[in-house]
Amino acid sequence: MPTGGRRILSHRREISNRDGFRYIKEGNGSPSYINVPLNGNGEYLVKLTTTDNENNNVSETFSVAVSDPVAIIKQTPLEGNTSATFTFDAGASYSLTARLKLYTWELFDSEGNKIDTFQ
Repeated sequence: MPTGGRRILSHRREISNRDGFRYIKEGNGSPSYINVPLNGNGEYLVKLTTTDNENNNVSETFSVAVSDPVAIIKQTPLEGNTSATFTFDAGASYSLTARLKLYTWELFDSEGNKIDTFQ
């Protein structure tokens, strides 16, 4: 019984980064969820290509940034002048792969020169 319209017949996934990591997998039908162990932090390109029953190919490429640990920094107050005292809290930071044991704060001036480091 014909269903009419276009149907995805096949798909191809490609994941790569600048360090030489490469993952390629082809499959039949519509793509579904995947779980791929990546080789570390950095930028990855994820490309998905689908082919339908009319032999149309559609490709989309996305850039994904992978970072662990994830730093979440709260600054109080949000604004101030040169005599204001600012506090920073990284208590909401987290890691998916390890336990956070130490925070290191590096302060830089407006020209990118390191002023001080705190632990």
